Amino acid sequence: MDEARKWITAAFAVVFLAGTTCLARAVPAQAIDGEWRAYGHDVYGSRYSPLAQINRDNVPGLTVAWTYHTGEPLPTRDMKRSLEVTPIMVNNTLYLSTPLGKIVALDPVTGSVKWRYDANVPPRSGFGDFTNRGVSFWNDRIYLATTDGRLISVDARTGAPIAEFGDHGTVDLRHGLRNAPFEFAEYEVTSPPAVVNGLLVVGSAVADNNRTDAASGEVRAYDARTVSSNGPGIQCRRTQQIRRTPAGTEAKRIVPAPRTPGR
Repeated sequence: MDEARKWITAAFAVVFLAGTTCLARAVPAQAIDGEWRAYGHDVYGSRYSPLAQINRDNVPGLTVAWTYHTGEPLPTRDMKRSLEVTPIMVNNTLYLSTPLGKIVALDPVTGSVKWRYDANVPPRSGFGDFTNRGVSFWNDRIYLATTDGRLISVDARTGAPIAEFGDHGTVDLRHGLRNAPFEFAEYEVTSPPAVVNGLLVVGSAVADNNRTDAASGEVRAYDARTVSSNGPGIQCRRTQQIRRTPAGTEAKRIVPAPRTPGR
């Protein structure tokens, strides 16, 4: 079983990266149309690329260009994790993330590592969906929402944390929740933030249906430039919470929070 899992995981990574490498060779560094600058390719989530060098006729002839291993341990029955990342490609650099909080910048032609950042997500956290699906890019910064609920900003060129963002590059997304998680694994984030007009829109995943005051799943927006470490950031909207009580269903509507003056 372990050997089969190794083969499947390796094969997925190799096929994807080989295709990405071919795209990198075909497109100059300044050709924005040839890049994949967001999780869904663009702000619309179109998942469409105009590149045409690889097509249905020649795809059977693709060969492995290079392989990159994240170095993270394989999942086990007690530590279930999955690699579900969609790398982005900006300025001729591939950026990917891992379930345990690593951000890696790769050369798309050779597969060599340009830099690595490690957020050190605890490997035995027990999350129900222990994965991370990618990073976001904005104004020469890379943003990662870690599985354990941190929003991190690093320099896209060097991987160094952005000092003026939150607390030396990190914002604690657990701070400011209306209902705090009772257990650490009740609150997690698996998807990259959406970048909208200079705001980072972050969702969450919560363990629900276990009690009426379970951790609140909230959608919040943070200033992509700088966030005060003393507050929850600019909150533009929160979710509507539905609670079931012995007397029936109670709906609690949460109104949008006001924008910070001058922002």
